[in-house]
Amino acid sequence: NASALSNVVEAKTKAVAVVFKDDFEYGPGNWSILGGPILRLWHITGHRYVSPSHAMYYGKDSTLTFDDYTKNIGYITSPPINLAGVKESQLSFNHFLAIQTLPPLDSAKVQVSADSGTTWKDVYTTTTSTAGMVKQYINLAGYDGSVIQLRFHFAKGDNINHGYEGWVIDDVTLTGEDMDNDSLAP
Repeated sequence: NASALSNVVEAKTKAVAVVFKDDFEYGPGNWSILGGPILRLWHITGHRYVSPSHAMYYGKDSTLTFDDYTKNIGYITSPPINLAGVKESQLSFNHFLAIQTLPPLDSAKVQVSADSGTTWKDVYTTTTSTAGMVKQYINLAGYDGSVIQLRFHFAKGDNINHGYEGWVIDDVTLTGEDMDNDSLAP
């Protein structure tokens, strides 16, 4: 016995907004680059990338290593990113990491500042190499509504040459649920 339709289900979903995106195709853009004590190893490269043909690299293209017989360190810092109007913010990026496996370990970190770079909080830290370019996701919902900066921080653990490639970053994207969009789901 067929009956009339009793109710129609409707749902509203929020659109995902791209708040910030950089694929490093046009150089370092508004990222600031710091390093030392001798070499600034962060730069644009074409030797390893995801899309379309360039990425940011901590290392030397001439040797495909970050070794320089010093205990080096380097940062790339994004311009300010406004997370007003979004919630459930999420950072994603593609990266390749090749570092030494014995202590003192090299390290790769992603840090966030919500106070114009006065203080930084680690939101991702690794001392493990990857097998290739991999996509990493980091929940930044705790920063919703804030103006933040991202910092990719690489530190070499000692002053011995090891011959490792270093860190490649590509396709940095920050998304969030758009709180102003009231579109209906199909």
